[in-house]
Amino acid sequence: MVNRSFFKFLFKLSISIFCIWYLNRKIDWVSLEGYWQKINIFLVASSIMLLLGLSFLQALRWSLIIKTFGIRGLHLRLIIESVLIGTFFNQGLPSSIGGDVYRVWTLTKSKKLFKPIITSVFLDRLSSLLMMNFITMLLLIFFNELIDQRLFIYLIAMNSIIFTAAFFLFYIEKIVFFSKYKSLIFIRALFFLGKSFVKIFTTKDAKLIFALSMIIHIGISIVFWIIASQFTDKVDILTCIILVPIVLLTTMIPITLAGWGIRESIVIYLLGYLGVPSHESFLISIIFGLTIIASAIPGAIIWLTNRKRAINFVHT
Repeated sequence: MVNRSFFKFLFKLSISIFCIWYLNRKIDWVSLEGYWQKINIFLVASSIMLLLGLSFLQALRWSLIIKTFGIRGLHLRLIIESVLIGTFFNQGLPSSIGGDVYRVWTLTKSKKLFKPIITSVFLDRLSSLLMMNFITMLLLIFFNELIDQRLFIYLIAMNSIIFTAAFFLFYIEKIVFFSKYKSLIFIRALFFLGKSFVKIFTTKDAKLIFALSMIIHIGISIVFWIIASQFTDKVDILTCIILVPIVLLTTMIPITLAGWGIRESIVIYLLGYLGVPSHESFLISIIFGLTIIASAIPGAIIWLTNRKRAINFVHT
């Protein structure tokens, strides 16, 4: 009997193919013929190396978050390998968070570790998301002339919702209404996430965790800008820092494989506000995606050559 997950895989693959096909109908391929010659191999290679370096910073950030749960004996090397392999799995699993499943699986060798490890992965994502939105809000306030007014309103609304959700999670224990329903599994899970979230903010490594998140976000934005600048002069680094979070958020939606198709759609939509032609935006997104895949190759090598590593650590 065919596994149900196989049908889910086919469905999401079909969505990706459909999105690419739909965009293909709107792309002027004749206009793209000369663009391939503009690609600077050195800059693309530098972008790949930068993304790889950011993976090491992500591993360091995750290790600091894991430490707040009292898990000892977990070497940074193992966390780095887990992040790199997770990046590789992101390229073949639904959305861009498929690798998070691998990160949880590879470090969870007993039931009592499942909750802290999966929470650490969630908070790793959340710390990144909050810093992305914090930087975006600052740039929107001081450089709002960079983008279209309608897009400005949309971004302000989106960031406000995310900050409201984070504020709610931070203070959930003090909300009397939810305290009445602590017996519910969902509410207990929210309370645990809230406590863990507060712990991240109060830990001595909090500044370093959010500093790493800021560096990682700016680094990814620089990669996008390096690629975009090879085809258009209408996109600057500040605009990339503002728009890249939306691109990354949409790729997390689990309806396509690794965000392919939906990423191209949102990039065309966003860069369209800046006057970038759809065929240029499409090419920028494709090369950005291929650059991410190339940066995931080390993770694939590690996974294929080192799949039986023993994992021993203690949870206190």
